[in-house]
This record gives sequence, C-alpha cells and structure tokens, in this order.
Amino acid sequence: MIDDWTPHYKQGLFLWELIFAQQGEALNKDLETRKVIESAQRKELADLGLITCEPHGSTFALAVTDQGWEWATANLSTILEYEKSRYAGYPLQSILMALGSYLENRGFNLAELLVSDRHAKAIAAGSSAANALVSAYLSITNGQRAVRVKLAELRRACPSIERRAFDAGLRELEASSQMVLYTMDDPLRLTETDRAAAIGTEPHARHLVYLR
Repeated sequence: MIDDWTPHYKQGLFLWELIFAQQGEALNKDLETRKVIESAQRKELADLGLITCEPHGSTFALAVTDQGWEWATANLSTILEYEKSRYAGYPLQSILMALGSYLENRGFNLAELLVSDRHAKAIAAGSSAANALVSAYLSITNGQRAVRVKLAELRRACPSIERRAFDAGLRELEASSQMVLYTMDDPLRLTETDRAAAIGTEPHARHLVYLR
C-alpha cells in the first residue's frame, strides 16, 4: 500500500519539517506545519506506519518510524504542490540548514553535491591550487609575507597549474583574506606579460599580489 501512496502536499510539508527541523521527533505543537495539516491527514501518516502519534498532555508526541525514514529517503524528489501553502518555507529552511551542517561537518563543498563533476573537480582543483600558490609565493619571497609579487612571476612559478585552477585558487585566497590582489599603480610600467597574467579585465585588472 505504501509503495503506491502519494502524499497530499500538506502531508509532505508536515513530514519534511518533522524530519529536517526536528530530526524525526517532536511535539505536534512545535511544528509550524501543524497549522496546515488536517487531523485525518496526520492520522493517515500514522496508519501507514510512517510516524507514531501518541497523546502527550494537550498535544501529540510524534516520531518518524523506520519505515518513514525509508520512505523519505526514497521520495526526496517527489513533486508535490508545495506552492499552495505559505508554510512551505519552514521545511525548506530546515532542509537548507541540515544540508549546511552536513557539508560543514564533512568538509564538502556544495558544488560537489549539486553541479557537474567537471565543475566540482575545477573547484576542488582551485582549493588544491591555493595551497600551491602560497608555497610558490613564499618560495619567491624567501619565506616573507606582505611582499608584493607580480602575478606574472607567480604564474611562471606554477607551470603545472592550468589557468582556470590558478585563478580559482587566487579567488579562494582572496575570499579568505589570506591574499590581496592589486592593480599596478603606474600603468606605464605594465608589460604585455603583466597584462596577459592579470586576473580580471581592464580597467579593473589586477597584476600584483601579496600574502598576509
């Protein structure tokens, strides 16, 4: 029976909030989607063995069963008419928060989960390149930080890193405030090599870096 069952969108919202916001156990009064689900719909979830629903004072104690967890895992992509309810945002927020915690705890990047393998590999390559850029910079400066280095020189020191990964590594270091990118003050001192090595486009291209 459960194999052929498709939940009403109100039941879907209720289940996802219970699962993602409450880790599968909660009092009915603590769920925002209690305001949208009907008693008969909640009872159907219990009758199907997806949740348990026990009286608890003036409310109900709810828990997702093993069968409920299995159903949820197999039906994450089920399309329901969530847009009909203004309460759809609560489960969505809970899902995003759970996803964020999962990625952070395991050191994963969102791209590794959501985008193509090629893009994910490029991002991973950028992270690897960032470490290589720091090593190359310190090699150029004899271990000193806060020394301006031309991007052209840094690129020459990293011949094995393709340009896309090199630039991704630079942006990662800049975003984490480890490296600062600068435009050369005197444009008359720019060579064609400097222009070719720059990141960004004129007039905002940057040609110098220093490591904090």
